[in-house]
Amino acid sequence: MNLFVTCLLFVVAGIALQGCDNKVKVKEQTFDMGEGCSPVGGVCIITISNPLTGPQVMRDSIAAFLNEQLYDLFDQYVDKKFSREEVFHADIATMMKHYVDTYAPYFSKEFQCNLELRCHLISQSDTEVTYEIDRKEDAGEVNRKVTYYSFSKKDGHKVHETKMED
Repeated sequence: MNLFVTCLLFVVAGIALQGCDNKVKVKEQTFDMGEGCSPVGGVCIITISNPLTGPQVMRDSIAAFLNEQLYDLFDQYVDKKFSREEVFHADIATMMKHYVDTYAPYFSKEFQCNLELRCHLISQSDTEVTYEIDRKEDAGEVNRKVTYYSFSKKDGHKVHETKMED
């Protein structure tokens, strides 16, 4: 076999291997504010699937999306209002701590409920990743909202959204 054919085979094999391994790898991170996360009690647990691989544009899109989820969760329970720009945090690895540190001093006196927010990767294909957002609030009456969002692996745009409520 000549050198050209050998090099061509290595290039084709490399492209084939690259195409087979486009799975997005994630790291699950959980932040538990624990008992007493507000002046009058309550528990707040947040879990996020942090995408470690995949195109940067997709990871940036998911970071913006996760910021929206955290902003919407925390903003309803504080007396002091922040703009999205004030609390947006690009680094998903430290995003939860950033939100908790920013909002915790301002939790409303009425906040006495248990919150659980899970934003995690549940499936993926060659072209999309799907996140499940499972939000539970228990303030005497349990409210649960589950929404599924699919994002393009190529450019990060939101492809699909499905809402379910209890």
